[in-house]
Amino acid sequence: MEKLKFGFYVFTDLVRSRGTRKNLFFDSEKYFGFKEIMAEARELGECSYVSAETINSVDYVLISITSFMDVFNLINELDGLKRTSKIIVGGAGVLNIRPYKHLIDYAVFRRGEGALFSIISEKLLPNIWSRKNDPEFSAIYHLGETKKFIGDEISVGCRKKCKFCQYSWTNKFSCKEGNSYQSGFTDQEDYFLDFNWEKAKQHGVSAFDGVTEKTRILISKPMSNGQIIEKLKEAYEVDHEGRLSLKLYNIIGYPWEDKTADVAEIVDNVKKANQNKGRKFILTLHFSHFTPMLMTPFYDTEFNFFNYKKHLLLKYFYDLGDFNVYIDQYMTSWVYAYQNCIMERASEKDYKIIKTILLSRKFNSLRNMEKGIVLKQNFMKFKNLITNPVGNIVPFYEYRK
Repeated sequence: MEKLKFGFYVFTDLVRSRGTRKNLFFDSEKYFGFKEIMAEARELGECSYVSAETINSVDYVLISITSFMDVFNLINELDGLKRTSKIIVGGAGVLNIRPYKHLIDYAVFRRGEGALFSIISEKLLPNIWSRKNDPEFSAIYHLGETKKFIGDEISVGCRKKCKFCQYSWTNKFSCKEGNSYQSGFTDQEDYFLDFNWEKAKQHGVSAFDGVTEKTRILISKPMSNGQIIEKLKEAYEVDHEGRLSLKLYNIIGYPWEDKTADVAEIVDNVKKANQNKGRKFILTLHFSHFTPMLMTPFYDTEFNFFNYKKHLLLKYFYDLGDFNVYIDQYMTSWVYAYQNCIMERASEKDYKIIKTILLSRKFNSLRNMEKGIVLKQNFMKFKNLITNPVGNIVPFYEYRK
């Protein structure tokens, strides 16, 4: 019997931008799940890398989807392509497949341990959709269950349930050791109030996720300004030479935040923590624009269209005595966040507008501000998108608890 042939799909645009060889393309940490599937494929048959030009040289094509940008690439490269191979998509970005399900044959919702054998044997797991069996995408599906830690993975999910966070609401928390949040792979990351400043000798990572005390209460991540100040002061207890470096992630653009929302309260906290002892502490604030995500308590909240990226970058460095505070210039804008919302809620009828506008050369040549104008002009109001949830995908555990 001839061996099955599997192809690991490489988006042409990504290869060009990274300037990398295909055999090294999936080595980065974000592809840890896909590498597990690749290992399963090598046990089941012959494997190679494929692109749009060679897609029909194999029986099954495996495509990793980590975000809506990968979906854009998929549509751009597979639309209108004649093929004989079966297309399998899977990964962290696979949730709403409605706008592109006509381009694929199987979808693995999130984690995919054992998925490939399940597909080959036609004994589909609860987190696998098949166009052959359910062309209308009307059956009930589960998100992939965490059955084991993969590779260097040390934890999955989060024991807190911040109201904005899809990751924590759709993954049951489990950890190899202890009960601390470690971001999956790195023990350099932890909750801010639990953070050990010794980690900052290299480069520590934590999060506020709200620029004000009020916001942190509303998102169910209560940290008072007093607690933050005391935690910052703990940096002085670490015996070190050189500097301590800590990156702090933040969400900005919640519905109740107006145009004045900025980092003033955080800056004031840092000023109060400063003791002018001649130490060196580097704090880098990274900002992402709030996105109302599926399966979270904030799913049906208003979208904030204010351009905080422009607002925040007017002041990107604060010299506050012992503390130097930087604002990461690679923050995500509302334009990016809104496109994410569109793709989480889009249906089959939205495919044409996605193809002709979001994927058009003209749109992608525009600056962010100009893209924002096009989005507001061409897409239905966000309140209408709220009525278009993907209701037939559920987590493998009771995520509301």
